[in-house]
Amino acid sequence: APAVAARDAQAARHALALLGDDPAVAEARLERADAPDFAHYSVDGGRRSSGLAPGPELIADVMFDGERVGRVIVLTSRTELVARLLHDLELVLAVLAIALGATLALSRRLLEGLYRPIMALSAAARRVREGRDYGVRAPLLAHDELGQLCADFNAMLADIERRDRELESQIASRTEELRRRNAELSAQVAERAAAEQALLASEQRFKGAFESAAIGMLMVNEARQIQHANQAFSDMLGYPPEALKGMTLRDVTHPDDYEGGLYQFHELVAGRIDRYQIERRYVHREGRNVWVLCHISAVRDAQGRYEYAIAQVQDITEAHQLSRELSYQATHDALTGLVNRREFEARIEYALEGTWRNGKEHALCYLDLDQFKVINDTCG
Repeated sequence: APAVAARDAQAARHALALLGDDPAVAEARLERADAPDFAHYSVDGGRRSSGLAPGPELIADVMFDGERVGRVIVLTSRTELVARLLHDLELVLAVLAIALGATLALSRRLLEGLYRPIMALSAAARRVREGRDYGVRAPLLAHDELGQLCADFNAMLADIERRDRELESQIASRTEELRRRNAELSAQVAERAAAEQALLASEQRFKGAFESAAIGMLMVNEARQIQHANQAFSDMLGYPPEALKGMTLRDVTHPDDYEGGLYQFHELVAGRIDRYQIERRYVHREGRNVWVLCHISAVRDAQGRYEYAIAQVQDITEAHQLSRELSYQATHDALTGLVNRREFEARIEYALEGTWRNGKEHALCYLDLDQFKVINDTCG
């Protein structure tokens, strides 16, 4: 470009001659606007043969200080270009062949090192999934990351197999425990059913004995309220069984006898005694007194708490009347109705004991009837 700008044709031709080192250049020339053939170069100078087949022209502008000062035209040799292209093509083909061989070798290596382990691992996973067989193991076909993956997969299967055995053992143990518990429960149910049947039979027997008893029978709660009475007790006091239910013992007991027996009943409820016996007067519905002998016992729950009391009531009115008559006859004179000597002495002794015990004073009056001995000796 400086040679063209300075109009130095010799320097320009020397610059063009440097293109002769490239065998593809057949001819070159420099043109200026004012000199179309400013500098020229051709292979006819004795260094190259002029019989080369002409090729395409290459044209480029010559710039100097940002201004176009001319252009260079280069005429190429087709023969040399074709030879160069063939040479480059040979190089490219050689590179492609090498690359293809390397690719095939790498693919085979990848096939052996990547595909086969992955397929083996996939086959093992499929067998585990389909057969639930945790004893399957993936073969170790590599010693790289895939080999480590297969090893970890096998370790996972071994852990799952161990846990599966433990779970099966636990299931078998729980099944045996459940079978044993079921057997125990069945035995308990059968035992409870038998106990309930026995209790029902016992209750029916008790109810039959309670209702058909020849003596009066009561069921009394903690408040001394009658919960149930049999027919014999109802007949004893003249009340129907429905009327007796809900009444208290105070309602049917003589007022003078009610306080007697309260202490024993409280002891019975508290659990300090299990039974007691008392003689008292009940009041008939018509108002007359009925002497009774009561045998009272407690019924308690499994914890020993009071539930109710069973009272067996025997009518002893006639026996009590007979006892009073016998006692009267034993202590009184049959003719006069006065106390006899034995009763008189007993009363004197009781009075004297009262004097000694309480300091009370007593008076004794002696009456003498004239000629009474004659009557006594004659009439007794």
